[in-house]
Amino acid sequence: MPKFFMLKIEKSSVLLELTINGAPLVLPAEKGDIDNAEALNPWIKPGKNVLNIYLTWPDEVPYQPDLAHCKLHLEALEEGQGMGNSGSPLVDFVWPIPPKSSDIPTDPAEPEHPVPPPEQTEYYPYEIAIEFSVNQAEAPPSRLWQEAMPIPWKDKEEITHRLTILHKALDQKDIKTTTRLLDFKAVDAGSTQYMSPDEARQSQKEFFEFLFEIEDWGMEALEPGNLDFHLLADDRILLVSGSGMTPALRSKDSTKPQLLLPVYFALIENVWLIVR
Repeated sequence: MPKFFMLKIEKSSVLLELTINGAPLVLPAEKGDIDNAEALNPWIKPGKNVLNIYLTWPDEVPYQPDLAHCKLHLEALEEGQGMGNSGSPLVDFVWPIPPKSSDIPTDPAEPEHPVPPPEQTEYYPYEIAIEFSVNQAEAPPSRLWQEAMPIPWKDKEEITHRLTILHKALDQKDIKTTTRLLDFKAVDAGSTQYMSPDEARQSQKEFFEFLFEIEDWGMEALEPGNLDFHLLADDRILLVSGSGMTPALRSKDSTKPQLLLPVYFALIENVWLIVR
């Protein structure tokens, strides 16, 4: 039975950095409140998965207890199933961390009625890595986790060259080159959502055709000297970003909607491919 891994994210009055197997989902730069759900299928692999949570208090705000809130809830859902109906969640995190029931004192006169716990103590920064396992039968189908080779080094010149070709194709509305360079990404990420290769390719083609029809379409300049390289997913994926973890590729600020494209490379059969 196909599984859809959905992560409900809520946070307010606190800065959150959140990654799944090293891939960023939320960055501290997102200072506003968040209340949304993320589909994680492209990042779920068979076996051990890790959700890293890092909370900090905003420097410009005087500390106030009981103001910060963060809640993360991860479930593996069947098609058509709503969140909260899958049984036991894979991850359930709440901040501030509530006391364990055994730590809550009871009133000796009325032991069935707990005494309210003392005020919770928050401390920042707070960091935790939450591991969860997904068996092979329930993991979304993907070539990436089976075929990606360990990356013992970072071939920046080759990767930057491929990124430059993609940037030029996007800027010149070259749909053929764009979709060719992103073919593995389209098909493999589509596979994790149980799409056929043809469906995934068609969806990607229609997406870029839509973007290329935008008036005054064009890309912001690529600055190879300002690119950052981040190894993740057990050193099998390389995220290429701009400075400060900004997307490496983005369309002009004037384009609406604006394309913000994070780029993830992997070595598949000794060839650098864009995989996510």
